[in-house]
Amino acid sequence: MNNRLFVAVAILVMGFLLFVFSVVQNNNNAILDRVAMQQEKILNIQQGLALKPNSAAPSFQIVTPSQPAAASSGSNVDVNALLNKIAALESRLASLETDAKPVIDQVKAQKAAYEQQRKEMEEAMKKVHDITIGNSPVRGNKNAPVTLVEFTDFQCPYCSRFHSVSQELLKAYPDKVKFVLKNYPLPFHQEAKPAAKAVLAAKEQGKYWEMVDAILKDNSALNTAKYEELAKSIGLNVDKFRKDLKANDAAYEKALQDDMALAAAVSVRGTPAFYLNGRMTPPDVSAMKAAIDEALKK
Repeated sequence: MNNRLFVAVAILVMGFLLFVFSVVQNNNNAILDRVAMQQEKILNIQQGLALKPNSAAPSFQIVTPSQPAAASSGSNVDVNALLNKIAALESRLASLETDAKPVIDQVKAQKAAYEQQRKEMEEAMKKVHDITIGNSPVRGNKNAPVTLVEFTDFQCPYCSRFHSVSQELLKAYPDKVKFVLKNYPLPFHQEAKPAAKAVLAAKEQGKYWEMVDAILKDNSALNTAKYEELAKSIGLNVDKFRKDLKANDAAYEKALQDDMALAAAVSVRGTPAFYLNGRMTPPDVSAMKAAIDEALKK
């Protein structure tokens, strides 16, 4: 019995020891697994660092003023070149402004003078003047109720261009308008006075208006030979024409001075200058016709 008891006790002790050994072994395995996992993580981290050694610490290039980069030197050269060009352009601009100043001042003065003339012209067109016909020839009906007076310069290209104005009005109003020509030779037209005197010499032979039309048809090349050529073309006695020019020069000069004094009195500023019943009127046929119609109503 004792032997049986001993065997049973031995078996219980052996089982208990096996149980304890099993628990201890399991704990050891768990610890070993944890250690292995940590080792594997460390290994992975080390491998990642080996593949990307600079990824965790990015590099920067710092350029200090005492040690400029090569590209910075080239940029400084470009900037200096541009600054030099700008300085040269500014200098040139200042020189141009200095050179242009007299021209700009002259343009401003001319603009101011033009504006003054425009205002004076507007005021002049409001006035009605008493323009005496005197000894001036009359074209059209001498008893017509409307009088058109033109102050002309026989060398003026605009007088040549607008010579048709009076002719058109006389055709449109054959019995209602009479036309009178007065002289206003401009000082810078050297042939203005000789041409006007040639017209007065033609008047001696009854060809006043014929000479007026002949000269104003083309007044681009006026001279003594041209006047004699025109005198012949309109049927004048050229010898008499030549003699009248010489003999009556003082009288013709007096007639021109009278016309110029009259022009100054009625505020003539240039040629051609038209006055319709004493009122200054622009050389526009339509405007003149409207003014004539209005005058005829009165």
